[in-house]
Amino acid sequence: MAPQQKGMCRACGYVGTKASMTKHQASCEKRQATSGKPREVFRLRVSGGGPFWLDIEAVADAKLDDIDRFLRGIWLECCGHLSEFTIGPEPDWADDLWEVKPKLRRGKKATPKLSEVLSVGQKFGYTYDMGSSTDLELTVQAQEMACGTKKVALLARNLPPVWKCSECDQSATMLNSWEYDEETGLPLMYCDTHVEEADEDALLPVVNSPRMGVCGYDGGNMDEWPPAAQQ
Repeated sequence: MAPQQKGMCRACGYVGTKASMTKHQASCEKRQATSGKPREVFRLRVSGGGPFWLDIEAVADAKLDDIDRFLRGIWLECCGHLSEFTIGPEPDWADDLWEVKPKLRRGKKATPKLSEVLSVGQKFGYTYDMGSSTDLELTVQAQEMACGTKKVALLARNLPPVWKCSECDQSATMLNSWEYDEETGLPLMYCDTHVEEADEDALLPVVNSPRMGVCGYDGGNMDEWPPAAQQ
């Protein structure tokens, strides 16, 4: 995989490492200037492996379903696969595995509020697709007051890695989801010039997501970059 990427703050455009972004989000003036009333939120780091990571905030009374929908939208959704959170040790109110269907479950017992299951410093897992799985790790970095209007919002995201074409030094825009480089384990990637050499049925776009090249994933709902000042 490419080296670990720096990320950009969505509110102000600050660029920094994971460690510096954690400090920045605690005091970002533009983040605090966001419209809406102050409310209690959890600030979470979502790690997708390699260069892929997100910082998000979720209101304390949001549900795991809300985080699931957000992650599907920005990073994962391709074919309506099932997903689950793994939170332990097992609490009294439910199993430690939460299976989340692609659509909201109506008429069934809802998942608990985040304030009932999360605490600062806690780590928990998330898996999308039980076949060609994409596994994420979430870390609760802070429980704080912040302004906003969304249940779950993007705070920062890794800058898109630059992947090289398998045939030359140009930046790759498409990949072959059926063939992999034996040394790197990555899909064969192609620039606009060499993409004609690949089987068209095997092509998927190069995207800023740990789901890149898996199943039929072709991008999320917030792929525009940079995201600074987009509210």
